[in-house]
Amino acid sequence: MGFLRVWLSLGVQNLVNVVSVTVARARRGPLRPGWSWRTEVMAGFMRRHFARLQHRSWTDARRTFEALAAFTPLGRGVERRHDTLAGRPALWVTPRGVSPRRTMLFFHGGAYLFGTPKEYVDLVGRLACAGGLRAVSVDYRLAPEHPFPAALDDALAAYRALLAQGVAPEDVVVAGDSAGGGLTAALLVALRGAGDPLPRAALLLGPWVDQAARGGSLVAHEPFDVFTPEMIVGWSEQVLAGADPKDPRASPAWADLSGLPPLFIQVGGVEMLRDQVVAFAERAQAAGVDVTLREWADCFHDWQVYALVLPEGRAAIAEAGRWLAGLG
Repeated sequence: MGFLRVWLSLGVQNLVNVVSVTVARARRGPLRPGWSWRTEVMAGFMRRHFARLQHRSWTDARRTFEALAAFTPLGRGVERRHDTLAGRPALWVTPRGVSPRRTMLFFHGGAYLFGTPKEYVDLVGRLACAGGLRAVSVDYRLAPEHPFPAALDDALAAYRALLAQGVAPEDVVVAGDSAGGGLTAALLVALRGAGDPLPRAALLLGPWVDQAARGGSLVAHEPFDVFTPEMIVGWSEQVLAGADPKDPRASPAWADLSGLPPLFIQVGGVEMLRDQVVAFAERAQAAGVDVTLREWADCFHDWQVYALVLPEGRAAIAEAGRWLAGLG
């Protein structure tokens, strides 16, 4: 019923997408051998959604994403509490009956340009329930109003504020998806460099770890993902505002990765960021980091975010939850 409610609520724009995908599949079969009808509909809808936002102001784009969030449940089976962390708005998400000792510090995706904790509360709630821990999602500052390194500064402040509240670093897992996953990796590098105590581990979902990346899967997987290479390059330019895309604080793929805590990484087999994520995982492993890389064949970028609609999203979250629960 949740699947039907979401699709019916999205109105005319999605109806056009549903018809287009259905007709195309009848003519040529699925776009990918492993794609169900609903997977292809979801990919097509988000691709059209991002394409419509290209020529809008970021204020309008952010409003559109906030409107989409209204169609998803706000964290079933969890208690939500609005708060601040290091001066930034934050949303606590705690599964009912869970001990508050273990904490996931979460940073949402959105290319560092859009997104809020409210828009990601379903993903965060599902991860918290699957992993048996509480979570706090931070509303870090966004570009272009607050370009690099504002998001990293906020992430550092949030982690340090969490520890200042008495949370032990060994009880913290830092997590994020997409840009939030890249921010998570950059945070770990910054903490190690500053001599701060490191968290127990980190969970990276399709992390954007290399803003200098060009070619490869960024181009080859465009037909199957929800962005275009031009979008990604343009977003990076707005975020960096002239800074070097190979700066390790912006692109942790270019950092010294030694000494980082254990990493659990998921990446879609047909997402545009696939090559840079795999290269990052291999470099981290070569540097002596405990890395678990899970590549999900035929999954596009951030498929976990659409777990309400996609069974493969729910399965990926369950996998991540088992890893989280196994950390003890």
